[in-house]
Amino acid sequence: KKAEAPPTVHGLNLRMLGDAYMALGQFEESRESLNRGIGYNETAEKNPQLPEFLLKDVQTRLADLYAALGELERKTEKFKESLRALRKAVDYFEKLEQ
Repeated sequence: KKAEAPPTVHGLNLRMLGDAYMALGQFEESRESLNRGIGYNETAEKNPQLPEFLLKDVQTRLADLYAALGELERKTEKFKESLRALRKAVDYFEKLEQ
């Protein structure tokens, strides 16, 4: 049987890839990576069978990914998109009481 990594691992890998693309000035590729990570984790968050401990990990990863996306959008001068992403990050951090 093939082992599958949890969505938080995929999200972390895609966050790191997004950071690398951002450092190289490849902003669209960075945006795609971050959005893929967000997609994996948003899907997992909606899973009613997800254990509570993993739900917290997923929400933490979502907060991190949205914060990174907000920074990317700010750097590319897409300020409305930046605020939208940063607000989502704050919402998750508040949900986690961090």
